[in-house]
Amino acid sequence: IELLITDKYLEKWRSLYVPNLKLEKEKKKQLVYEHDKNIKRLEDQIDSQNKNGKKSDYEQILKHLNQLHNEAINLKNDVEKLDLKLYNVDLTIGLFVDELFELYDYYFDEQPTMLDKHQNTFERLADRISQLVYKGFAIHILRSRPLYSQSRLMENTIKKLRVSGRLAVLTVIGEQSSAKSSLLNSTFGCNFRVSSGRCTIGVYLGIAYYKDVTIVILDTEGLLSLEESGSIFDNQMITMAILSSHIVLINHKGELSSSLEGLIGMSLYAKLQLQSSPLKPKLLFVLRDQMDRNKKIFCEQLTQFKDNLQTSSRFLKVSIDDELEIKHENIVLLPSAFSEDINSD
Repeated sequence: IELLITDKYLEKWRSLYVPNLKLEKEKKKQLVYEHDKNIKRLEDQIDSQNKNGKKSDYEQILKHLNQLHNEAINLKNDVEKLDLKLYNVDLTIGLFVDELFELYDYYFDEQPTMLDKHQNTFERLADRISQLVYKGFAIHILRSRPLYSQSRLMENTIKKLRVSGRLAVLTVIGEQSSAKSSLLNSTFGCNFRVSSGRCTIGVYLGIAYYKDVTIVILDTEGLLSLEESGSIFDNQMITMAILSSHIVLINHKGELSSSLEGLIGMSLYAKLQLQSSPLKPKLLFVLRDQMDRNKKIFCEQLTQFKDNLQTSSRFLKVSIDDELEIKHENIVLLPSAFSEDINSD
């Protein structure tokens, strides 16, 4: 009850700042999209003139292109600054727990005598946090850029989590703002934080129990975001999912895309190079916002998807079926019920 009351007050405080910041961010992102589209159009125009040998207004087009490039850079910087402002006002119970994790490491590294003095308090905190996880609270286990996890208090908390019977690890991946957290909450009764327009940052860990199985659930940051375009972040995130999970739930809008195919291909290559992953993950495709729920069409797409993966990885001299479980029965079609993360309030 105390947690719910605290969270309610924090939500009230966030509502004073977050809506306007989100609105401003969306406007900036739309401008970035329009600039990128115009940049592509001008680059195609320049390429066409170079091929044809006709360079009418060439200097003017080039000048306009450089101007758009500079404006696009400034707009992307503005988006990053707005993200930082949103992060600074996004006070949650989870953020307080993150601060406790950091405080423990600070004492451990800088003031060991203070740590000895408060060791019993931190042990009780680890017990309380682990108890919260049983009630659906999610621990922020990976954060920042590059993603890292080095909190000793977090490690102590995870060690206190009860694992009964068999253990299964399920990781959800998908595009940014594709309602991954809402899908997990509805399916497994978790309490991953959701709200309209808010995106998961890093990786959160939750636990669910089913019969004699303990399910470790990892909610990941969205792929294919504007902020991470051109970086290796997407490859790292999907590779981590493939290497560490029994089930990878791929929450995807529309048809299976070539970009998703490329990311899975890269993770397969990494899996073979490491040669240390005993898991053969099952890929479960949750395809949302489907108006026509004829599964036959998507089964054909999945067959082509798998064939393309096999062809592109032929030089590795392995069979896809030996490394990944990709089957037609692993396709689930959803209407638009989970089209965006919506706060239960």
